[in-house]
Amino acid sequence: MNIRKAQPNPALGNSILKIHKFIFLTEKLLDRELRKGYTISFSQFRMLTVIAHCAGISQKKIALVQETTEAAVSRHIDVLQKMQYVALTTNSNNRKEHILHLTKLGRSLHDKTTDFVEIKVGSLLETLEEARRAELSCMFDILVETVRREYGDHGSCEL
Repeated sequence: MNIRKAQPNPALGNSILKIHKFIFLTEKLLDRELRKGYTISFSQFRMLTVIAHCAGISQKKIALVQETTEAAVSRHIDVLQKMQYVALTTNSNNRKEHILHLTKLGRSLHDKTTDFVEIKVGSLLETLEEARRAELSCMFDILVETVRREYGDHGSCEL
């Protein structure tokens, strides 16, 4: 399906705003809960997740994957490094490039916060019947794949 040729469907209402609102509110909820229980923000959790799934990733690549600025990534990484969750090394082939790894403490935090986030999001989805949850998951897979084909995927590792 070519996204550009699709016609608006009035039956869906303003679906992009509904999706955005769900994501926005969910991220705000997770940010508040992560700050309260683990003293990290949702953005920092996302950084930990990228580093956990993309061993030896650079700050520049995180900015590309997260579609944010290198300055924003650098600020988050500085905080995570001070909290001893992330270790930073210099790329031997490019001294300006920093390579990131989770520390043992960072790996433990990532595992705990991933479980926490999964439980929180799972509790939101439990308001749907099991068949509808499975259908929603399948629909998200299809939509993500459709957008990746149309827009491209900036990440080299699967998140």
